[in-house]
Amino acid sequence: RAWFMSELFSGSEADYRATLVLLADAPSWAAATDILSREMFEKHDASVYSASTVAFMAAAEARFRS
Repeated sequence: RAWFMSELFSGSEADYRATLVLLADAPSWAAATDILSREMFEKHDASVYSASTVAFMAAAEARFRS
């Protein structure tokens, strides 16, 4: 969790937790990717290709595969 907050949310626990809430309410993976794009890449300028991004995206996507 600390790794994700540091690398993807500029150290903001509040933004990290808010994003998790938004993802929990997302009706589809397409909606979730819109949330991630806005909350991580636009708001916090996270690197699309970092290991932390890949791991976070994989964990988020797993919810929609089951």
